[in-house]
Amino acid sequence: MKNKILLLAMTLIFTSSVFVGCGTEEEPASDTIGAVSGTVTVEKPSTQEEPPVENQMVETISDDSGSWHESSEEEITEKMIVCFYQVPDATNVRYSLNEEANMAQMEFEYEGLNYTARLKESDEFEDISGCNYAWTSEKDITMSGFPAKVKRYVGADETVDVVLWQIKEAGYVFSLSTSAPDLEGFDITEVANNKLVWDAPEE
Repeated sequence: MKNKILLLAMTLIFTSSVFVGCGTEEEPASDTIGAVSGTVTVEKPSTQEEPPVENQMVETISDDSGSWHESSEEEITEKMIVCFYQVPDATNVRYSLNEEANMAQMEFEYEGLNYTARLKESDEFEDISGCNYAWTSEKDITMSGFPAKVKRYVGADETVDVVLWQIKEAGYVFSLSTSAPDLEGFDITEVANNKLVWDAPEE
């Protein structure tokens, strides 16, 4: 049976062989991010704003320690069953894999911003983004019918946006993150909903 699903994507440009997430502020909060594609079909998500999710699951922070190494669509598909779709018109796409943390990542540039998308096989609602900040705002939402959370950190010289979501039926959590000096008026969920589509594995 095929589960049809959508997802998000974001990046920070890939370093040589080891990946580090979004970054860390001096007084980090306890949160994280991710995103993906695979062997099943997915439908285009609704662009209409959806009401907040009731009884949002408690979020935990994922441990992304371990060795990140440069990877490929083929290796990620083999190890994780699913893989990322490239966002249309994205450039400088990089893949990486952390087998110890059971996590995959895709970094890319799109419309002037760097994004990092992550995915992890998990039954928990986890922050897998790797972005550790004292968040200025956090909001529980639904995205394409799935529980999600949007976070924003506003600093003196940097703004960081993260969106986390879970597809529990498929057993995966995802994150998409980006940063820039100013993200006023920017909505990261539009990139996730409209640009990054994921195929759930068959059951």
